This record gives sequence, structure tokens and C-alpha cells, in this order.
Amino acid sequence: MLSRHIIPALTGLLPLAIAATIGPNDTPVPWEISSLTTFSPSGRPGSSPYSILNITITDPNTTAAGPAHRGTAVFPPTTAVCNATFVGEAPPWGRALNCSETSYGHWSFEMLEPAENPSATTNFDVRFTHKLLDEFSDNYERDRGHAASTTLASVSARILDTAYRAFQMYLRDDHATNDIEIACIQAPTRRQPPPARTTVFIE
Repeated sequence: MLSRHIIPALTGLLPLAIAATIGPNDTPVPWEISSLTTFSPSGRPGSSPYSILNITITDPNTTAAGPAHRGTAVFPPTTAVCNATFVGEAPPWGRALNCSETSYGHWSFEMLEPAENPSATTNFDVRFTHKLLDEFSDNYERDRGHAASTTLASVSARILDTAYRAFQMYLRDDHATNDIEIACIQAPTRRQPPPARTTVFIE
């Protein structure tokens, strides 16, 4: 048994801003992975045949959604737990999996097979998608992608893709970036060109 733990009309439904909020021209605080745990079976007779991946991810931003009667309606920070359970070394590569339920939106993730030395519990990529208030996605949607490659002693992270879309009156241009910080994404400001790809390792 191997277990590894790495720490490194909408407005009426949304809370009102009481602290600094992120608007369409602001740079959001990067997403944060506070916990990443993998488990692989021991192979002993009678032991569980399942491998397990558990990740806790947070979007710490308070995001402005639009004007409200007494201020600005916002999407508050949100945290989700994402997990996958699969037999042995046969993960569901490329399949979108739902994370735990959150208010005002929906988190999902995909396990992606890396180009070299893939392993279901020691070397894999993960892409996260966070949709704010998914049932109103025609009005407000924010998607950002994130890949985190894991090894036994280190975590590397790199961006896969990102997009930011909001109310038309609030944001008229789509954005894309290849910038990544460890276990999180740095979104661009308006009309800022995509920065170079970076990879960060934590020992």
C-alpha cells in the first residue's frame, strides 16, 4: 500500500461585495492546491484493488458579477474536493469528472496522460475547469485550465489553456494565457499578450 500526500438577474442570488473584488480588467489571484494525495494498492491478497487520487483546489478570488441594488454582486471564493477512484494503474485518462458541489458554480477535472513515463499515482497531468454559476452560463462563465504533473518528491505545474468570459457589458474580449504558477493559474489583464510558459518545481 502506497499513500502519498503533497501539500504545497444573477445579482439577487449572489452576495454583495464587502472586500476587494476582481473585475474584468484585474489580475485574479492564482488558484491554489492545498492538498494532493494519491493511493495505490499493495497487491497483497485480499487488499483493495483501487487506486485513489484526492485533490483540494481553491479559487480565492471574490469576483464581481455585476451591479446590485446596494453595491456589487459577487461570486465569493470557492473550494472543491476532486477525487478519482480506479482499478490499479488504469486511470480514466481524458474523462471529465465532477468535483464536490459548491455554491455559485461547478468544478470539474480531468486526468491527462503525460508524454513521458505516465503513472496513475506518481506522474500524471490534471486539468481543472471552474464554471461560475453554471446554470446561468449564457450570462457569466469563467473557465480556466490547469495541469499539475506529480512525482513522488516534487510537483511541477504548467498551464494547458485558459479563457475568461463575463457579462458583455463587463468584458468584451476573450483572454488566453500560457502562464502558470505552482498549483495555480495566473490570468492575464485586458489586452495583455500571453506570457511565456513556465514550469515550477517544489522539492
